[in-house]
Amino acid sequence: MASLASVLLALGGGVAAAQPTTTPAPGTSTTSSATSPAPEPTAPSSSTTTTTTAAPAPTTTQPAVPASELERSAAPSSSTQADSSVPTTTPSESAPSAPTSVPPADGKKIPYTGKPTENPNATLVPGKMRSDREELPEGFTKEEADKAEMKEAELQKQTLGLRAAVAPGCQVYWPSDFQVCGAIRDKYNSLGAQFSFLGFPTTNELTNPDGHGKRSVFVNGPIYWSAASGAHPVVNHFFAAWQRNGWETGPLGYPTTDEIVNPDNFGRRQEFQNTAAIYWNVNEAYAVRGAIRDKWNTVNAERPGSLLGYPISDEKVLPDGQGRMNRFERGVLYWHPSFGAHPVSGIILSEWTETGFETGQYGYPTSDERAANPGRIQDFQRGQLSFGTLSDASDQLYDCAINVSWPERHSSTYWVKSNITANCADPKKKIEAVTNWFYTPPGGNEQRGRGSVLTATDPVNNVHTFSEEYLSPCTNATWRLRVVFNITNADGGVMSDRKNSEPIAINGCESIPPNCPSSIQTADCNATIQAYMFALKRNYATQPGYSGFKEFNNDFNHIPPPIGKYLEYDIYPNDSPGGRRAERLLIDDGDPTGKIWFSKDHFTTQAGYTGFELR
Repeated sequence: MASLASVLLALGGGVAAAQPTTTPAPGTSTTSSATSPAPEPTAPSSSTTTTTTAAPAPTTTQPAVPASELERSAAPSSSTQADSSVPTTTPSESAPSAPTSVPPADGKKIPYTGKPTENPNATLVPGKMRSDREELPEGFTKEEADKAEMKEAELQKQTLGLRAAVAPGCQVYWPSDFQVCGAIRDKYNSLGAQFSFLGFPTTNELTNPDGHGKRSVFVNGPIYWSAASGAHPVVNHFFAAWQRNGWETGPLGYPTTDEIVNPDNFGRRQEFQNTAAIYWNVNEAYAVRGAIRDKWNTVNAERPGSLLGYPISDEKVLPDGQGRMNRFERGVLYWHPSFGAHPVSGIILSEWTETGFETGQYGYPTSDERAANPGRIQDFQRGQLSFGTLSDASDQLYDCAINVSWPERHSSTYWVKSNITANCADPKKKIEAVTNWFYTPPGGNEQRGRGSVLTATDPVNNVHTFSEEYLSPCTNATWRLRVVFNITNADGGVMSDRKNSEPIAINGCESIPPNCPSSIQTADCNATIQAYMFALKRNYATQPGYSGFKEFNNDFNHIPPPIGKYLEYDIYPNDSPGGRRAERLLIDDGDPTGKIWFSKDHFTTQAGYTGFELR
């Protein structure tokens, strides 16, 4: 038996590998003609989505009928062979027969033509059936083909006004003996029938659970019809997403278009009833509907450069049973009957996520993000989240003027830094600043950098100066600093608030170590830098297998007094081969990017120390 693809090549045709990207306008007529040509495709209209036409794009997946649709196909058919009065989607006359294909003189069968059978036999005539002279597509038996031919004969009786054992307005696609009827048949023919991406029919027409709509199932997916929506195929990832949402009896309803190519000329969507649509991009398809979709459209939906991008989840019911949400590539959209639908993205989403979304400290969003001059701010049910609203001057927090400098690259090029002070009108017992750095490398996702808890007590003239400037190892990226202030009053009461700096692009971070003095050998210099960078990147931790993190006793003051305290580290393991001595490194934890001190023997001998600046 010949494959369908080889038959098409023999006929000079090609396999329709993709579903058409635009949809003929759905008709509401109750009559149609199998002989009329398929209408030219036109873009469907939608009150919420603008349709664009483009050349056919690859289908979302390799075609396959989902097992769930095969299970649905077991429902009773609305078109049976026993009663011509059974209703169909649209009654119409059958197509006229094509000329009979004459086999070659050598008696070999001709390739499959895909045309209706001319003068089909109403009964089995051995040696004279169409299957005796024409090859069958793969997957069909001679018995099935002969059965299909006899059904075609029954269909021809209808054109002669005779009673036939098939439903009116139906067509058989030899060698399949399943009937495709009415508007579903018209859609199927307009797509290329058995030569389309759908393949041959695998069921007769079926009535849907709502008792009104119809469907027919094909090798690679179904076509669904209702009087309000017309007939449209739903296949691959679109069918899977529709199934997750309850098919036509769920919140999406029936499809109202075929698949449509989106403005990016890559992704696809399919429109459904109830202002709903399913969107596909790369690997999966998800449903967006109702107020969330309406809001999504106002921020340019999935279009290139839009705020949120494509959906990456279906709409979900939230734990309170009232709210709804969809996740998107670059954020989320939340809806609540009291607050409406609002997107949350970027830094504000990161902060909201850490506080527990709508169940946490801030509750549901009640506004979109907006400019705060400077910075950005968004209102929530129980407060506001913002970033970039601090300046180098100050920002008022209760009775305290808070100063958090913008992130900047330290002159050493190894660190990003920010200075923090607080000037309060009333005396405070202490102010705690819980700091976290976040950075986003080019083309990457935001990552959490170093964090710290800084405490300022014993203010001078009510000015709390934190014990150290906040530092984080430098990476070429977009950086931001978040500081949560916990202010303890003199009476013990605590007030809290969080502030986020504006994202700052920082470049010029280096991995090249500082220049070591010529008196230090290269091997010792490299080992010193390794121990130094390990300690600073890990909150002064010591390399495994090395000694360190001990406070250095500078009793003889051979080294200038530190700003904080000196911590000493071995730069070689204790059991170094060749008897190498464990030379020491000193780091001032009050000025970690200032001068470091190096000795070729133990500092406890107070001999031979060298200091050098980091670049």
